[in-house]
Parts: sequence; C-alpha cells; structure tokens
Amino acid sequence: MKDGVKARYTLEFKREAVRLVHGGEKISAAARMLGEQNSM
Repeated sequence: MKDGVKARYTLEFKREAVRLVHGGEKISAAARMLGEQNSM
C-alpha cells in the first residue's frame, strides 16, 4: 500500500490469515505466505 490507499481484503484472505496465525505462524511469515508486502 502506498500513498495512503487503504487495502481491502476479501473474507477468504482474512480467514486464511487468522488460520495461519492461530496455527502458530508469525504474523510476518503469514503475510509473506499470503503475498502481502507491506505488513507491519
């Protein structure tokens, strides 16, 4: 994300992110797996 544009994520994307993190993945690793480049 750049220039102040807020990303919109699908419900499927969000569910997969939560599943990965609850399964023990670090947030940064889950972001990489899901293809998000601008995570925290």
